[in-house]
Amino acid sequence: MHEEPIWGAFDQVKADWTLKERTLAAVTARTSPRARRARVRRMAAALACFLLVLLGAGGYLVYITPTAAVSVEGGSALSLSVNRFDRVVGVSTYDGAEEALTEGLTHLDCARAVELLLSAGALGTEEEPVLLTVTGDDPDQSAELLERVSACAAHYGNVHCASGSSEEAAQAQAAGLSLGKYRLFVELQALDPSVTAEDVQGMTMSELRQRLADAQSAAGQTEGGTSSDTSTGGNGYGTGSGNGYGSGHHGAEHGQGYGGGHH
Repeated sequence: MHEEPIWGAFDQVKADWTLKERTLAAVTARTSPRARRARVRRMAAALACFLLVLLGAGGYLVYITPTAAVSVEGGSALSLSVNRFDRVVGVSTYDGAEEALTEGLTHLDCARAVELLLSAGALGTEEEPVLLTVTGDDPDQSAELLERVSACAAHYGNVHCASGSSEEAAQAQAAGLSLGKYRLFVELQALDPSVTAEDVQGMTMSELRQRLADAQSAAGQTEGGTSSDTSTGGNGYGTGSGNGYGSGHHGAEHGQGYGGGHH
């Protein structure tokens, strides 16, 4: 019923009837309800594909973004970057940790990755206990991670757990030190400002703790007092200054708060 006005308009066009019929057929096809529905479907399909790509990219970005970290330190050290799903999305090594230790850890559940590291027995020794320190942007996630890694540590001897702040972890990374070593370095530097991060990078944790104990003893003697007791419950971590390595074997200590910013 809509063809008559179109035919009237075509009467004014000076062209042969064959050309008019072909042009009219093309215009009618493009303006038919079926053609419009097909065009809408094509546009909807294109929009859906675009949204899937956009959501996929956004989901990938969320997955690879670290929101917490677990520092694993013994004779050597490494740090596991963990996303909001508690999956390992990155591994950094310190103090001569073998690259072979990091193989297969990425994308594992964090607790499973910690268990594999502890079961390998390559980080700690009788003289050098293993310290697990959890840091993170989200206090709830950090607390849950600390509970889970503490449960892993309970199955192994000479392993200790602690919490730390993300700000502190970022400062340790900037200094090129593992978190536990950075904490001891800060304490040592407070007593001996001449000590630099480069000076302690090659030290083992045992050597650094002894250096700190010597500095504390010297400071006590200088002040005319007696040397202070540098033990905190016999686990070898900490120097009596509340650095979070406190008293319980396998304990989850909370000497440090949770902070913003993350390694």
